[in-house]
Amino acid sequence: MHCKDPRVLESDAYTVVEFFRARGFSDEQISTLTVKCPLLYLLNAHKNFKPKLEFFKSLGLSDPEIAKLLSMQPSILTRSLEKQIIPCVQELRRILGTDENVLKAIKAGYGLIEVNVDKVLKPNMSMLISHGVPQSFVLKLFFLGPKSLLMTTFRFSEMVSEVMKLGFDPNSMQFLMAIRSMAMSKTLWEQKVEAYRSFGLSKDEIYSAFKRKPLFMAVSEKKIKKFMGFFVNKLKMKPSLISKRPFLYSLAWRRELFQGVQLCNF
Repeated sequence: MHCKDPRVLESDAYTVVEFFRARGFSDEQISTLTVKCPLLYLLNAHKNFKPKLEFFKSLGLSDPEIAKLLSMQPSILTRSLEKQIIPCVQELRRILGTDENVLKAIKAGYGLIEVNVDKVLKPNMSMLISHGVPQSFVLKLFFLGPKSLLMTTFRFSEMVSEVMKLGFDPNSMQFLMAIRSMAMSKTLWEQKVEAYRSFGLSKDEIYSAFKRKPLFMAVSEKKIKKFMGFFVNKLKMKPSLISKRPFLYSLAWRRELFQGVQLCNF
């Protein structure tokens, strides 16, 4: 829990740590908070943090949910409550209609609380609608995976164009799932493509699998290598077979499959 910033007095750091500890944050969560955002040590905990925590609680978030939110998005605590957080929630309420929907959306993507609504969120929503996605479907993205709506407008435009080129129907849920699964930097996307290619899949086969099951690209690069290694090296499957049956990944996420194969000693 120590901070090496010379501007931070040990007494100030102790006060911040005790503030969060008294509100049910675990030592691990507190450490994550302050490592991700050391600036928190320089702020007055009771003056800057307490009103925000009380506001989050008024939205319907429980203490454990608030702790999880802040350990994932600690930068929220550096935002102005009056100028950023409250106006953002008010805009979300106008978009989603009810406090219940706002709460559900925030739980699905904590980053919504600090998004720039006018420069990021609304332009991305409008982009989907202009490509033929029904507004009711756009709203579903808030609950399925709002992270995609928080991408920069430039990257979001790339994603939408790519999904359209692949032939996804804007009036289908598959279109939404494709957008959701592509919500990452272009560099990370290409790294995942290369991970599949390293096991012998062609780029066409990878995109064909993505069209069949968009979640094929939603897993981490580490898991891609783990699963592909399991299917190709352990089960001796042809990579092309996996690309034609991407639902196998859903099965692979279940530990029983790995345990069962080990027991059967394939």
